[in-house]
Amino acid sequence: MDTRRENVGRKSKSESAAYWPVRVRENGQAFWILLTDKEVDRAAKRALSNPEDMPTLWQRIRLVFGI
Repeated sequence: MDTRRENVGRKSKSESAAYWPVRVRENGQAFWILLTDKEVDRAAKRALSNPEDMPTLWQRIRLVFGI
């Protein structure tokens, strides 16, 4: 699923041209965060190199349904 959005409010060339809106939950509260392409790439590489840190199927189901 590609949720990448163009950064229409970009003020300078040093800002990212696109961002990824991601919803995370911390301490029972949900927050929207914006990630750049580099941050998404770095996180994907980290997940591949540390598969033991990835949630199991049951943990993912519990996260989605709030069980």
